[in-house]
Amino acid sequence: MFGWTLIRIRGRSMAPVLPHGSYALFRAKRTVRTGDIVLADHPVLGPIVKSVRRQTPAGYILEGRSPASIGSAALGVIPRDGIIGVLVMAHTPPRRAPDRRTA
Repeated sequence: MFGWTLIRIRGRSMAPVLPHGSYALFRAKRTVRTGDIVLADHPVLGPIVKSVRRQTPAGYILEGRSPASIGSAALGVIPRDGIIGVLVMAHTPPRRAPDRRTA
């Protein structure tokens, strides 16, 4: 709505930049640059969060930040209109320590 999208990161493909459980705010943006973290609409996987590796005349080559991420070749080229938004800010909630109280 109004060009803003808030999501919660699921998975580890963007760790350590965006660890699992982080919240990420994206803003619709016409200009996308190499290195930007984007929310994209992948034709098979649906919404994905990846870094822009490079631009081609056909669109964008994306990649995760973790070695466990799906490779760029498997993701293919994302068309320019497949980019939903560019990362504006992110928040990773602190991990809660296990409750060590005894009964």
